[in-house]
Amino acid sequence: MRIVSLFPAATEIVIALGLDMELVGVTHRCRVSSGVGEVAVLTRSGIEGDELDADALFDADPDLVIVGDGEEGTVGARPVEATFADDEADPPSVLTLAASSVEGVLNGIVAVGALMPRFGAALVLTLLYVARSLGIGLFLILPSTPE
Repeated sequence: MRIVSLFPAATEIVIALGLDMELVGVTHRCRVSSGVGEVAVLTRSGIEGDELDADALFDADPDLVIVGDGEEGTVGARPVEATFADDEADPPSVLTLAASSVEGVLNGIVAVGALMPRFGAALVLTLLYVARSLGIGLFLILPSTPE
């Protein structure tokens, strides 16, 4: 699956879920390690916030685009949907995250994991995050895999 993340918190979630090799586009504010393949930067700073390069987004040919709520200068769903409005092929799925609270971050982790083959990893990551934020030591005992 080809993922574009136009929201820095979403990029961190994608990477935490081990989906960094699926990233094909990010914002200029996202941090992506050099070990990740070629990732296009699809935004730049504008007067009213991030400006989306719609042509570059279209060329990235994503299956999933993760956006913020459009507040505080982030790219929202409308410009993404407008980019693919005239496309006769299937447009990408657009997931809007509101990660301005702990609940929003946790919901974002589960939502991204549910759309990908990483739902179990998303639930474990959420459990670990909650346990850590509550100061609870949590140890996971995973079954060994037969050889």
